Amino acid sequence: MAWAGGGWSAAYNNFYGQELANDQSGRFFNDVVVKTPEFGRLQLAATADYGIQKRPGAGFSKWCGGAVLGRWKFTERAFGNARLERYVDNDQVIVVPTARQGSFKATGASLGLDVALHRQLQWRSELRHFWGENPVFPARSAAGFAK
Repeated sequence: MAWAGGGWSAAYNNFYGQELANDQSGRFFNDVVVKTPEFGRLQLAATADYGIQKRPGAGFSKWCGGAVLGRWKFTERAFGNARLERYVDNDQVIVVPTARQGSFKATGASLGLDVALHRQLQWRSELRHFWGENPVFPARSAAGFAK
């Protein structure tokens, strides 16, 4: 479902079903996106995600996320962008479960540059960093996981 008017736009998306063919746990995912009109050279957007999934056996797992995005118009063909995002998945539903302990809680930030090379071709360069409250990524040694 989507709406647009006066330079504003909003959309709601959802998914209900099985994520994988052999998965018997039903998933209900919801996503809302809001985009502002351009304020001079600046445009802003925000997203909010929420999902629930049946656990094998009994009970449900929930996860959520959100992001705030900004885009700055340098020229007709070049734009800078920034993004700040947060995800919380206490039961590791949206990430591949591993032997690590704890939940998946991560914050990310990025800065980028978009260049329109052609009417239907865009080049994106992005510098991105993530911070996890618990170890998330494999460590550079055999010792385990790193934040």
